[in-house]
Amino acid sequence: MVAGRGGVEEARVNFECVGCVDNIANECMYTEFPEESCDELEVSMAFPTCWDGVNLDSDDHESHVSYDIEGGIFDGECPSTHPIKFPEIQFFFRILPYPGGTHVFADGTSIYHADYFSGWDQNELQDVLDNCENDSDAAMPDAWCEDHVTFRDAPKVFGEDDNIVSKLENFQPDPFDVTTITDETIDNISELVRGACTGTLKPAEESCSDSLFKFKIINNNGRRINRKCNWVAKNPTRCNLDGVDTHCPNTCNSCGTCIDAESRFKFDRNGRRITRDCKWVAKKATAARCQIPGVR
Repeated sequence: MVAGRGGVEEARVNFECVGCVDNIANECMYTEFPEESCDELEVSMAFPTCWDGVNLDSDDHESHVSYDIEGGIFDGECPSTHPIKFPEIQFFFRILPYPGGTHVFADGTSIYHADYFSGWDQNELQDVLDNCENDSDAAMPDAWCEDHVTFRDAPKVFGEDDNIVSKLENFQPDPFDVTTITDETIDNISELVRGACTGTLKPAEESCSDSLFKFKIINNNGRRINRKCNWVAKNPTRCNLDGVDTHCPNTCNSCGTCIDAESRFKFDRNGRRITRDCKWVAKKATAARCQIPGVR
């Protein structure tokens, strides 16, 4: 199941600056990455707790489950369409220290979602649910079922655990190569957000997208004009104009052949609006020029 997509309120997404002196007034709780820095930022989300009782998944990974009808309370009443209650799953991650500033995901927003899938043996998990008891109704750092579940950072201790980081470090996988970007096909994202990553986007053969730029064409009256692909989409016969189909292959249904755009295009570089073509990209520092948003 997927939680939080679209910024649904019941997911109770919180960005909390841990240890903030103003926390009593909730002034340290945010709905997105805060501009202010803090020693530690804790980000949390809650998953749905109601199931339709039939489907283990759905096409959108959301429809077979639901939040309660009381605003996302873990023990709230379920809707009639999803009458089966199951334990609430919460997701946390922390950034320590948190530098502050503007941080967004590849869709240009701070809205994030989380995916959950179960790899439990059904009988083992049912045994834990039936027989493990503690006084906690929610996710707590000192509420566990150590008689039923083996923890990799065991043994568990009550109170503060000063050695938690060193315990976790012992069984972490090797670091990922964060300079390499996957060639996985991604929907609804025209450009990946650039930050510390210096890798080169791997081309996905099945991807075919229209250019984001304005490009120059000569219209039927012989005038040289600047246009974008949304202008082409209003009248598909405009695909017959020279150079249009290479800038707008998705709109013009020409995705079968992948070639460089034929016309010059405009984009922002170092705060300056310039006009270039693919020959300029190929001429010098090609890898770097391909990283300019929209050029690829």
